[in-house]
Amino acid sequence: IWNDVEIKNDIGTFLGASLDCPAAVEMPILILGLPGSGKSFLAHMLSAVLLPQYDVIRVTLRDVDPDLDIYDQIVESVKQQTHGRAISWPDLVTQFKAPVVVLFDGYDELLQTTGRAFTGFLRKLETFQRGQIALGRPIRAIVTSRPNLIGKAYIPSDSTVIRLEAFDEPRQREWINVWNRANAAYFRDQKPPAEPFELSHASAEVRVLAEQPLLLFMLALYDARGNPLSGAHDLNRTGLYANLVRDFVIREQAKANLDNLTPMQQRELVEVEIMRLSVAAIGMFNRRSFYISASALDSAFKVFGLSSTEAGLDNLVSEAERLLGRFFFVVRLRSGRQSL
Repeated sequence: IWNDVEIKNDIGTFLGASLDCPAAVEMPILILGLPGSGKSFLAHMLSAVLLPQYDVIRVTLRDVDPDLDIYDQIVESVKQQTHGRAISWPDLVTQFKAPVVVLFDGYDELLQTTGRAFTGFLRKLETFQRGQIALGRPIRAIVTSRPNLIGKAYIPSDSTVIRLEAFDEPRQREWINVWNRANAAYFRDQKPPAEPFELSHASAEVRVLAEQPLLLFMLALYDARGNPLSGAHDLNRTGLYANLVRDFVIREQAKANLDNLTPMQQRELVEVEIMRLSVAAIGMFNRRSFYISASALDSAFKVFGLSSTEAGLDNLVSEAERLLGRFFFVVRLRSGRQSL
């Protein structure tokens, strides 16, 4: 199907025309993209640029109860974004001053969060939209998702479906030029000075990673310290993530007073910290969850022999709490569920 579709460069104009189409109030517009292609960032941008022509609500699907009715998911999202202000759907509708667009971001994450395939979600959304027409308050809806789940899902006939294409070389070059201009002073201040980010000397495997905007950004971050990409002939996505995590751990460890430790001891501390991060990741993966409690982490650290044996005031804070604090996990309550 996609082989016969013309590639467009005017997604803003195209989406604007699609929202103006009468069919937009009868069925959702679907935006598909691979991980790192910019789906969520696009949803954020749309939330801003569609104003004031539309009243816009963005619903992050992993943050709401997937079993709720569509209008309850919208209300729950509004409650989260307004720090607990409760409002009913009929009352919310009266607040709209312009046509309404609801952005449902991360349809594929319903599967990751719950382990269940909500194949009827788009049908449910279509029914909701048609019901709102009958009540005289039409709603436009946009849904973002990875393409891998869509093969299992019901998609309304004649739906508008947009697929975000990979970055081609001209787009990669434009992005890199902006990055290098913005970081020129940083490159000069390094000792020795770092070279601007460049992909021409990278391996074919690395250039494949650069086809997605997020991975291109991560490659630029990785190369910013000493230009390691110039010698990374076999770097793949897994290796890139591993190296980025390791660099971050090293930077965090450097903030502590480690001058009294030998280089070998410092390297051992880095490895232990990476092991703790691995335990946290495995704990969330096994629970099919985006969060893990500090108490569960501390118990896991004891099992794997990763608890600290140091004495002192620092032990008033557990290893899990230190790990979560160092790596910027945000702790908050959402709909009665604790998330990290």
